[in-house]
Amino acid sequence: MGYADLAHWVQPQLPHDRPFVLLGESFGGPLALLLAGCGQGDMHMKPPTQLKGVVLAASFSGPAVPWATPWLPLIKNLPAKSLHAIPAAVWRWWLLGRWETPELQAALKRALAHASPHVLRHRAVQAMQPPALNMQCMQVPLLAIRAAEDRLVPAASVQPFAHLLNSQTITIPGPHMLLQTVAVTCAPPIAAFMQKCCGNPEGT
Repeated sequence: MGYADLAHWVQPQLPHDRPFVLLGESFGGPLALLLAGCGQGDMHMKPPTQLKGVVLAASFSGPAVPWATPWLPLIKNLPAKSLHAIPAAVWRWWLLGRWETPELQAALKRALAHASPHVLRHRAVQAMQPPALNMQCMQVPLLAIRAAEDRLVPAASVQPFAHLLNSQTITIPGPHMLLQTVAVTCAPPIAAFMQKCCGNPEGT
């Protein structure tokens, strides 16, 4: 599915009886922004009434890899199986960097094996031409987390968020797969953001 189909699939599953925060990682960032009401034209969606904030982790609102955009027609026509032919070491360098461990190597291998070549190619194309977003339509606070050693999404990806009201951008040492490699470092600022947005009615 593309972004529009995914957004309409996710929307009815969002909580309607309690406050919540959406977290969009990598490819999921534009999806979270669509659900938050930042889509334009026929991709505009009414924000959920209980949505209190959005967290983006190693994500983007424009093309994920701008320098590769001219190659998009070629990528669209690549044999799908060619993505599975990319050596595992390249995937690890790209996504895990110096944070790779045997456990993460095995998990990445399983994940790539689970995804069909057609899905991998389609997701790559979608990430390179995400839906048009109007960030000025963001009505809830935003936390954008950038990976300091992201080899996939460039540092400039956080620029559209920098001047928004109620937005915060932080940089955490880590690779593109930030939440998988340095979760312990990412958790406190995300938890603090959720606390600020939603409060803690249970007092724990």
